[in-house]
Amino acid sequence: MKKRKLQIEDMLYLLFLTFFIAIGFGYLAIKHFSITIYQFPCAFHQLTHLYCPGCGGTRAIRSLMQGDIIKSLYYHPVVSYGVGFILFFMISHTVKYVTRGKIKGIKYRNVYLYIAIVIIVINVIWKNYQLIVYGIKLP
Repeated sequence: MKKRKLQIEDMLYLLFLTFFIAIGFGYLAIKHFSITIYQFPCAFHQLTHLYCPGCGGTRAIRSLMQGDIIKSLYYHPVVSYGVGFILFFMISHTVKYVTRGKIKGIKYRNVYLYIAIVIIVINVIWKNYQLIVYGIKLP
């Protein structure tokens, strides 16, 4: 029997599947044991009074988990982009595995990562522009 070499898409699928399982168990544990998660302040923001590339990410995740996509996009658009990409990737590859390859899943391309980087750069420039010029702070 010929061994099949794992492709990057197969490895990503397993990684994302493991991540979803871990997040699911973590979420259940937090809800079941009423664990409060403390959010540490951003050291970059405290030192420079500017927003770092990740500022708003935790609030975006919380908003997305509550079903508020618009608020999640406002806090940090790369979170919604990443979740959307991962869901599309996982669904397409689940279909690929169920159909035994008759229907292909999407291929990983570096452009997906480059898009995320561009979103992050535009987001941090925009938020800091609003903060410096208009004094608008994230809630």
